[in-house]
Order: sequence, then C-alpha cells, then structure tokens
Amino acid sequence: MAIRDEILTLLQSEAIRRSVRVRLKTNLGPAITIYDARRPQGASLPMIRAGVVVEDASGARLFAAGGWPETDWPLAAALGAAGAAILFFTVRGIMK
Repeated sequence: MAIRDEILTLLQSEAIRRSVRVRLKTNLGPAITIYDARRPQGASLPMIRAGVVVEDASGARLFAAGGWPETDWPLAAALGAAGAAILFFTVRGIMK
C-alpha cells in the first residue's frame, strides 16, 4: 500500500506542477473549464467552484484536486429558475 501512496503523491504533485486543467466538452456547446490549478477557485466562472476526484471501481480515492465544494442550493435554484424562465418565454414566443 505504501508504493501506491507514493505513486499517487507523485501523480498529484506532477499534476499541480504542470498546472493541470480539466475541461468538459459536449456536443451542446464550447468546452467549459471545470478545474484549473492556476486559479484558486478552479472553475472558469467565479460563482461556480469545482473539484476533481478520481476514484476506482471500489470507490477508493485515487486523486483529488480543488477540494470538494458543498452544494450552493440558493445559487442552484436561482440558475434553475432562470433557465426555466428562459425556456418558458422562448416556447411561449414560438407558439404565438
């Protein structure tokens, strides 16, 4: 187990040294940076904090960076409500 810990420590220090950036890309739009070691908050949007955790199939943590931010329910609700309002008015405008 000590060798595994040493390897994980080496990988984590190398990821920090090389300023690892994790980006999420879907077919719905441009890539979004969800973690950037060069920025204290990690995310590309200042109100969104992100952390990266890599686990194996048994749930053992292999790598973690950026902490594990708690869910900000008021912000999530506000963004959900804004998205719903945009969708509602878009559909309403199309239907008229």
